[in-house]
Amino acid sequence: MSRQVVRCFLNEVNQVYHSAYQHTRKCSIIFDANLLKAY
Repeated sequence: MSRQVVRCFLNEVNQVYHSAYQHTRKCSIIFDANLLKAY
């Protein structure tokens, strides 16, 4: 594998990870709000 391919692959992984992280953060914020309402 060439360096360019590796760099491209890592960039893709980073994009996917970042968007997944943003999504779970939004979900956990909603979850926290619901928890606070429950108490």
